[in-house]
Amino acid sequence: QRRVKREVSKAKQKAYDELYARLDTREGEKDLYRLARQRDRDGKDVQQVRVIKDRDGRVLTSEESVQRRWKEYFEELMNEENEREKRVEGVNSVEQKVDKIRKDEVRKALKRMKSGKAVGPDDIPVEVWKCLGEAAVEFLTSLLNRVLESERMPEEWRRSVLVPIFKNKGDVQSCSNYRGIKLMSHTMKLWERVVEARLRKVVDICEQQYGFMPRKSTTDAIFALRILMEKYRDGQRELHCVFVDLEKAYDRVPREELWYCMRKSGVAEKYVRVVQDMYERSRTVVRCAVGQREEFNVEVGLHQGSALSPFLFAIVMDQLSEEVRQESPWTMMFADDIVICSESREQVEENLERWRFALERRGMKVSGSKTEYICVNEREGSGTVRLQGEEVKKVQEFKYLGSTVQSNGECGKEVKKRVQAGWNGWRKVSGVLCDQKISARIKGKVYRTVVTPAMLYGLETVSLRKRQESELEVAELKMLREVTKPLLPIGKAALLLVHILNRLSQDKAGVLWIDAGLNWTEFLPEDEDVDKFVTEQGSHEEFIHEEQKRLFIFLSLCVSAVPPTASVIQKHSPSPEVVCHATGFFPKQMNITWRKDGEDVNEDVELRETLPNQDGSFQKRSILKVPAEELQKHTYTCVIQHSSLKEELVLEVPKGGGLMAIIVGVVVTLVVLVAVVAGIMVWKKKNSDNKHVPEKSPTWKGRELADMMERRKVDILCVQETRWKGSKARSIGAGFKLFYYGVDSKRNGVGVVLKEEFVRNVLEVKRVSDRVMRLKLEIEGVMLNVVSGYAPQVGCELEEKERFWSELDEVMESIPTGERVVIGADFNGHVGEGNTGDEEVMGKFGVKERNLEGQMVVDFAKRMDMGVVNTYFQKREEHRVTYKSGGRRTQVDYILCRRGNLKEISDCKVVVGESVARQHRMVVCRMTLMGCKTKRSKIEKKTKWWKLKKEECCEEFRQKLRQALGGQVVLPDDWETTAEVIRETGRKVLGVSSGRRKEDKETWWWNEEVQDSIQRKRLAKKKWYMDRTEENRQEYKELQRREKREVSKAKQKAYDELYTRLDTREGEKDLY
Repeated sequence: QRRVKREVSKAKQKAYDELYARLDTREGEKDLYRLARQRDRDGKDVQQVRVIKDRDGRVLTSEESVQRRWKEYFEELMNEENEREKRVEGVNSVEQKVDKIRKDEVRKALKRMKSGKAVGPDDIPVEVWKCLGEAAVEFLTSLLNRVLESERMPEEWRRSVLVPIFKNKGDVQSCSNYRGIKLMSHTMKLWERVVEARLRKVVDICEQQYGFMPRKSTTDAIFALRILMEKYRDGQRELHCVFVDLEKAYDRVPREELWYCMRKSGVAEKYVRVVQDMYERSRTVVRCAVGQREEFNVEVGLHQGSALSPFLFAIVMDQLSEEVRQESPWTMMFADDIVICSESREQVEENLERWRFALERRGMKVSGSKTEYICVNEREGSGTVRLQGEEVKKVQEFKYLGSTVQSNGECGKEVKKRVQAGWNGWRKVSGVLCDQKISARIKGKVYRTVVTPAMLYGLETVSLRKRQESELEVAELKMLREVTKPLLPIGKAALLLVHILNRLSQDKAGVLWIDAGLNWTEFLPEDEDVDKFVTEQGSHEEFIHEEQKRLFIFLSLCVSAVPPTASVIQKHSPSPEVVCHATGFFPKQMNITWRKDGEDVNEDVELRETLPNQDGSFQKRSILKVPAEELQKHTYTCVIQHSSLKEELVLEVPKGGGLMAIIVGVVVTLVVLVAVVAGIMVWKKKNSDNKHVPEKSPTWKGRELADMMERRKVDILCVQETRWKGSKARSIGAGFKLFYYGVDSKRNGVGVVLKEEFVRNVLEVKRVSDRVMRLKLEIEGVMLNVVSGYAPQVGCELEEKERFWSELDEVMESIPTGERVVIGADFNGHVGEGNTGDEEVMGKFGVKERNLEGQMVVDFAKRMDMGVVNTYFQKREEHRVTYKSGGRRTQVDYILCRRGNLKEISDCKVVVGESVARQHRMVVCRMTLMGCKTKRSKIEKKTKWWKLKKEECCEEFRQKLRQALGGQVVLPDDWETTAEVIRETGRKVLGVSSGRRKEDKETWWWNEEVQDSIQRKRLAKKKWYMDRTEENRQEYKELQRREKREVSKAKQKAYDELYTRLDTREGEKDLY
């Protein structure tokens, strides 16, 4: 066993080393961004919604009903036209000769296409054509010319996969809050780009259209609107602006109107028929979290996710608004975002009605509820704008193209929103920015590409005041402090921090804001406003000098090396071990060893990795497994070596056990108090596949909690009085994830810990308060609600107690009666021994007498038809007492479930011997969920095309493809034959994935050495169980230790390689 643990530890360490090395190269930078996104997803409560609501708001849980609902919603959405007038007049078609497609057109289109995108149903990504080089260009040129000549593209291109993407607003279980994105054939997208490039040469779009036009962006439209509003504000004149919203604009474009607008714009009839062919007989299938149903036809609207659709929509809007639009900036369009401006309310109302009539008579519909109106220099009694008799919503600020414009001309709210957007971006990549093993160059690049653009978006169009500049600078300095927090400036670390801050000071938010404004103004005509903008900002050099002074003031706050706080803890169960824990030290390097009677001990020692604390210091622990009788016979000591200590710190393990703490030097506090632990053990009748997830870096207390759950085989755990501030989900290591909520780091707080295999079963997380929260899971078709509660103590106000029970009642009332409910809570009350008069809700095996708080628990159980699980099982008093403090021994922590589900609980008792909580003890119940097993949808397996980014894989693919073609270099002319040969070769050369996630298993730590170590450990364990001799036990323990070392080394090597690759020029693509 020890040997296997060492092997696993080595493999993990090796894998982490390789990962960090790869991330530090330019090829690995893309992996870095993917790693950051994955860590951000891991922090979310629900990553995939597996249930959805029907038309009437009822929640659908079965896979078949969920699939049917998604198909029903999108089939109706994409095949329903708004009412419109039939066109009577015709338009002359343009018959002209069309040139053949040239190779340079294909090369340009191929170059514009991005790699690493999801493939369509044909399973041939653009990476294949890029890998094949000139042979692919010749084949594609010939193929596209045949399509152009015949006006018929391959039938395989007409199919697509529609993926619902949540809009991040509204009910997550409502289909209307999702946008459907189509995954189409990459080769068809290439064909669309070629056609689009030709159409842009012959079609002139009006200057009022800013969306998807060359040399135009959202910045131009935002600036034009701000300048217009500023001029009228300076002149003390009224300006009325209406922001028009179109309902499902892309999905409601009538096809007949599209053909008409193309012909009227002067598009050659040949191209019109080619585009018609793209939309003819198009069909799609909805792929959701629980699978997909049959295909359906799409008869209305443009393709979402198509390369050609934005320009086609611009053509439609250009023709439909020809008679009603005014010059810019009185009328501006960005795709379907329209703003209409006028000097009088009556005029803007008239213009709005003209726009409504022009659009709705051709099948587009204006949304009255989302259209809004803003007035600059509003006078008393000016009234409001009406649309078809209904008042348009009047606002003082409006978010136009992502930038907030205010009627009073201020930009304070926009700056606050930019700061918030910057923090949102920072949190998404904080797992990378705060990773000590990632180089400063990579951190700077991630910061500049993710955080800075979000913070500075649109600010180049405004003149900021000093106070607003200061808000940006303060926010950024906080971010930089968080990034550099693990690198307290001591010795070499100080020089590194100076280097980092000196480099980043050149790219501070204020400097980049000025840069953005100056760079953008190069494209504007000369104007006094532009001159004013430039002169107001001052000199770059002065600004940078001030920023550098401010940053180096921060260096004066540096501290020297910090000594550790060390303690030795002896644990007696389930297996005797001694833990040496050191925390609060800096720098990171520390060595912990064990000695027996003065001689070094190397066997049965588990040295954990060094973890960061929240204050920038570090913690580390070492575990020695030793029988209790050995501690009595010999003297064991723990030896700590650190640069802050003048000599070794030696801690002697007391022979009588217990807790010994020695405090040295400065104490850095790290408090994560778990006051109550209530555990729920869920046994499934069907074993799940084991998933090997890389461990994160949780706090020591969180990791101790995870270790306890792993040791006790607990699947779901309710925790109270956590004192974790915030509301998030995070991994705490050992394959467990914590969902928590708290508003104060000194009191209250609740949470639920899940085994990783159950995380994907989470349907909903409801955080009611810092005393009540609920998780809803679907386990093998059974809906299980887990509620964690923390009742006020006996001495609290009655109002606070009533509020807690009211919140708990609301949670229970929101759960359908057919779903299971388990409540694990510290109720701070005694239900008492005996159950006279309360037999329906509790057993008779309580502790002591009932008090007022305990009566509240019983009354709640009666109201909600629940049973107090602890009291039904006859146990020794030691296994019923949940709270021990001094001479007090009582029962205040309970597990409750519906009375109808009590038969599913086979055992419930208090676990003795765990030291996770100081005074409370863990209550565990064993629950078997009885329900029908649901058949999981089969997930289509995908070819690992992403391997083509490796040159050796690309070369092997080319060789095998040439062999499959009989040694020919030229691809066959027939698309079906070529596509099938490419797919078959890709499957053989690159392999096939499960279709769930893209990850490079070969370069991760789960290598052959680790698997071999684990297999040897399992065999040794089986041998020991069959023949329980001391020799077999020692062999098993040795293999177990070797396995841990192998895993640790493999992980470390993988991470090191990843970070090394990301820090090279070739790894930049991977970074993005």
